[in-house]
Amino acid sequence: MAARPGRWFVSSFSSSDSTCVEVRFHGPRVDVRDTKDRTGPVLSVTRAEWTAFLTGSGTTPLAAEPTADGGAVLHTGGPDRLHFTPAEWTAYRLGVEAGEFDPPHTAVA
Repeated sequence: MAARPGRWFVSSFSSSDSTCVEVRFHGPRVDVRDTKDRTGPVLSVTRAEWTAFLTGSGTTPLAAEPTADGGAVLHTGGPDRLHFTPAEWTAYRLGVEAGEFDPPHTAVA
């Protein structure tokens, strides 16, 4: 599944109800939300910070804290938290491994 700039998408490994980590590439930013609560908080980081989060290298304010049941909580250090179930987090991680959440390449003029 190729990400389209400006559009929200989830991992192709998500269940049929599409509950998952939802991402969009929006200009120089990457936005993240929870499909279970689309009117809830949106975490936003730069593309460089997103890439650092995906690869586990570099500096990024985005953090994933594992939960006791195998899910995760995403946050950027502020009060907003996104809570993901084990199935949602597994689908997201499989999508990361498949390159589905890599930022699209920007053409150089």
